[in-house]
Order: sequence, then structure tokens, then C-alpha cells
Amino acid sequence: MNPIYAVAGVAVVAIAVGSFIAGHKQANDSWQDKWDKEQARIVKLQLEHEKSMREKERFYTSQVERINQDAKSALQSLQVDIANGDATANSLREQVRKYSARARQCGNSATGGGGSSAANASDVLADLHASLEQRSRELAEEADKRRVAGLACQDQYNSIRAGNNGK
Repeated sequence: MNPIYAVAGVAVVAIAVGSFIAGHKQANDSWQDKWDKEQARIVKLQLEHEKSMREKERFYTSQVERINQDAKSALQSLQVDIANGDATANSLREQVRKYSARARQCGNSATGGGGSSAANASDVLADLHASLEQRSRELAEEADKRRVAGLACQDQYNSIRAGNNGK
């Protein structure tokens, strides 16, 4: 074999291998570039999604805080109304007690000092009315508190629904 052909063959093989390696590196670089761009896009989308979720969470938290403040204010107003009602009820009970004592004195003087069953009956009815009124006030207070809590819960639900529809 001619040495020139051998050198030429080696040169052709070397050029082919060099071309293959260069082409392979170029293809790898191209795919790596595509991969890097896709990864950057995914990271950007993840950051945008996280930012959006944080905004929603801040919105929901602010709505819940506002609703809780409104409910707390309503409960405080309710407590003031209850205290005013209690004061009025106590005043009325005191008046009933005085009237009952006066009726008992009138009955005692009219009967010559003996006890009157009418006066005792009025005392029993006054006591019964007072206990019924007190229990009714307790039940009304509890019902009012539950109403305020229920409305606050409903407002929170509605604000979350509105937030989901709007964002």
C-alpha cells in the first residue's frame, strides 16, 4: 500500500471523526440551550404562580380580619344593648317588688293584719315573671351571639367565593 494513501486515509478518518465530534458538540450545545431556556421559563412560571397565591392569601387574610373586626364590633354593641336591657329589667323588677310590698301592706291593713292569699299570689307571679324574663334574656343573648357569628362566617365564605371568581 502506498504511504500517501495511508496518510490520506488517516486524514479522512481524522476529518470524519473531528466533524462527528464537532457536530455532536454543536447538537449538545443546541439541546442544552433549549433545556436552559425551558428551565428558565418554568422557574418564571413558578414564581408568578407563587406571587399570585401570596396575593390571594393576603386578600383572604385582609377580608377575614375585616370581617372579624366587624363581628367583634357587633358583639360589643350587643353587650352594650344587653347591659342597658339588664339595667332596665332590674329597674322594672325593683318597681314590681315595691308595688308588691305596697299591695301586701294594703292587704294586711284591710284584713286587720292577717296574710292575704292575693298578695302571696302576686308575689309568686312576680317571681315567676322575673325568672321567665331572665331566662328569655339569656336565650336571646345567646341567639344574638350565634347570629353575629353566623353572619361573620357567611361573610367570610362570600368574600372567598368572590375572590375566587374575581382572580
